[in-house]
Amino acid sequence: MKNSLVCLLASLLLVDQAFAVSKRGIAWPWFEKYPVSDFYANGRVGWVYDYEHYRPTGGNVPNGMEFDVMQRVNDGSIGQLAQAAAQNGPYVLGFNEPDNAGQANLSPQEAANLWRQYFEPLRAKGKKLVAPAITSSSNQGQGLSWLDQFIEACSGCHFDAYAFHPYAPDAAAVKGSVDYFIKYKNGKYTPAWITEFGRSPETVFAGGGADFLRSVIQYLDGESKVERYAYLARFDPNSVNGERDLQNADGSKTSLGNVYVS
Repeated sequence: MKNSLVCLLASLLLVDQAFAVSKRGIAWPWFEKYPVSDFYANGRVGWVYDYEHYRPTGGNVPNGMEFDVMQRVNDGSIGQLAQAAAQNGPYVLGFNEPDNAGQANLSPQEAANLWRQYFEPLRAKGKKLVAPAITSSSNQGQGLSWLDQFIEACSGCHFDAYAFHPYAPDAAAVKGSVDYFIKYKNGKYTPAWITEFGRSPETVFAGGGADFLRSVIQYLDGESKVERYAYLARFDPNSVNGERDLQNADGSKTSLGNVYVS
């Protein structure tokens, strides 16, 4: 009886720890050389990914902040996915924008074949799997069409969450894109992970970034079907836009970055 009680308490503790991670995270750019710890802010931003197996450059991920690996593309590193996953957080993220020729650029069938070979076996090792992150979709366009075909091709595969990128010119459009995704086919692709979001660069104008971010954060925090979300810390390695980026070129937070961790 005593041993059973101990096991129960241990299980509850693991559940508490899992829920303790903030749904708000950060997508860390490959070119960043400064520590991600400046964005941890005592757990306000609770998790990070950097599109790769390796941990963010610039220093270790701080204690209490979760780092989850991603297999960004199909390259030679995919054979090391299992080893990297075993050494890091509980989630493994699938390919980054496979429906985009400039990113992972995979057909649904190719991605399904790779998923069965490299991702599905990780479930037996206790990992949770996040489906490939598709491009922005406020209607049934390229991204959702790819995801539909992928799910059909990967019959029998398992997914603990579904990811996409709702880039849009304003907060209302971002919310509309997310709302469409989580209601699509009666919530077929939930829980949702927003692994990148931000304002479309061509519509960024002075004075609007903070209001945009506060509005979207309030919506995402309150939407139960959105399990996690992450803003891309900085978009361009050669420049900084204070109304779009969370960090300056020297790694310090922009005014928008201070909003994100507040």
